[in-house]
Amino acid sequence: MKVLLISDFAFPVKAGTERLVFGAAEWLNKNGIKTDILTPNWNNLKEKETQKGVNIYRFKTHSIHNTNPLKRIHNYISAGKKLEKYDVYHAFYTMPPLISAVRLAGKMKSKSVITFFGREQLEKNLSNPVKKMVLLNQLKKADKITTYTWNLEKYMKKKYFQKKKITTLQGWAEEKFQKKEYKKPKEKIILFVGRIDKSKGIFVLLDAFEKIKDKVNAKLVFAGPPYEKEKLKKKIKEKKMEKETEILGFVSDKKLNELYCLSETVVVPALHGDAFGLSLMEAVVLGKPVICTDSVGSPDKEKDKELIVERNNSDELALVLEKLLSDKKFYEKAVKVSEKRAKLFEKNKVMKKYIKIYKEL
Repeated sequence: MKVLLISDFAFPVKAGTERLVFGAAEWLNKNGIKTDILTPNWNNLKEKETQKGVNIYRFKTHSIHNTNPLKRIHNYISAGKKLEKYDVYHAFYTMPPLISAVRLAGKMKSKSVITFFGREQLEKNLSNPVKKMVLLNQLKKADKITTYTWNLEKYMKKKYFQKKKITTLQGWAEEKFQKKEYKKPKEKIILFVGRIDKSKGIFVLLDAFEKIKDKVNAKLVFAGPPYEKEKLKKKIKEKKMEKETEILGFVSDKKLNELYCLSETVVVPALHGDAFGLSLMEAVVLGKPVICTDSVGSPDKEKDKELIVERNNSDELALVLEKLLSDKKFYEKAVKVSEKRAKLFEKNKVMKKYIKIYKEL
């Protein structure tokens, strides 16, 4: 079996999408399924590169700062047709890769799988009735429709794809993150891991922490791609919270492992829907309680509802944070919830679902 993964972001690995796509390709190749990646050449890199057994093919398209979806779809299809034929074309996240996978599979007489990460990526394109009809008609031709969270699966099934079977292919925690003993810092660490920008709720988290910082002995640490680092630094300075916060930006896997282990909790209060990033999966596997927003996708949501907060609600987030950091019994209960949920995100178990989908085709 040969699989081509199609994604706007895949390598080098910087954030969640790249980690998911490249991590899937690496695992599949190691387990006997030839898997390559097709992605735009946003940063003038090599047209073909091989890393850890994965072939990454890149094509020229419009600038990343001047998006042109129709041009990107055309470029995806042109580049894909120049490669060998694959049995499965599997696309992730944004509309151009999803549409391209369906069309490429049709032209190559192969099968297609599309994976939605969130409802916004679809719905922001559906305000125009004609565009909505065309897009949905194309997407419904996919041989398999999958989603990143269980909540999104239910939503898509109910609203758009009533006659299609939808499967949740969630992410995982990489096995390289392990529980280790480190010397505990004086303050309890509240850790944010992810893209440092507004959509991830960084300013909501900062506001929430400001409300409780004098009640708990804690430090707020931000780690991840520093998209809006300067804006965050400015806001921290305005609040005079330089001593209680730290912005790390990119960190190595070794450093990230250490941060997970030293933290009391990992918090990503994303503003967009259907969010349950890889950082939260990694945290629960390491036994850490995670706090996220109300649209998190989880099959056992009712059992962790006390750690799910309303989007853009710093008051509610502050209450949960304070309780987690000051109520020992509540914290121990939260750790048990994480340990139970960790079983959902073991990579080998998750990737077997990918193989099952491919074999069904």
